[in-house]
Amino acid sequence: MSETRHTEPNGKVRVLIVDDSPVMRKALRNIVTADPQMEVIGEAHDGREGVELAQALKPDVITMDIEMPRLTGLQATELIMSQDPRPIVIFSSLSWEGSQCSHQALELGAVDFMQKPASGIDLDMRHVRLELTRKLKRAAAIGVARLDISRDLQRR
Repeated sequence: MSETRHTEPNGKVRVLIVDDSPVMRKALRNIVTADPQMEVIGEAHDGREGVELAQALKPDVITMDIEMPRLTGLQATELIMSQDPRPIVIFSSLSWEGSQCSHQALELGAVDFMQKPASGIDLDMRHVRLELTRKLKRAAAIGVARLDISRDLQRR
């Protein structure tokens, strides 16, 4: 089943940030809020809280780190996509073109990925802001389907 995303009446793309690093959450919040077409509606400090907030807040798009306590970003992505699917953009130091982590995230239903810069200080670089903003807006417009975990587990 595919679902179409709708932004709030104010026209802004509603973003949920899921990352265990307070510094990274702040950097992501600054990137999102710098764009007048987007807003941060919540922040989660681990995968479990990310799943809970995704269900409660129903964001248009989610940024998801991979390495987090309680539930990894991959586990959280699988749960979100099997329960109440939302477009997810993986934003992790482990996600780059061709990485196993990126491939697995896409198999679990993430719609895109981007590698975090080596240093949090790099996050204020213009190209990182522009690329992430573009990916989030594009992801928010994508219809996503519920992940069938039973079928997926049979393939593994």
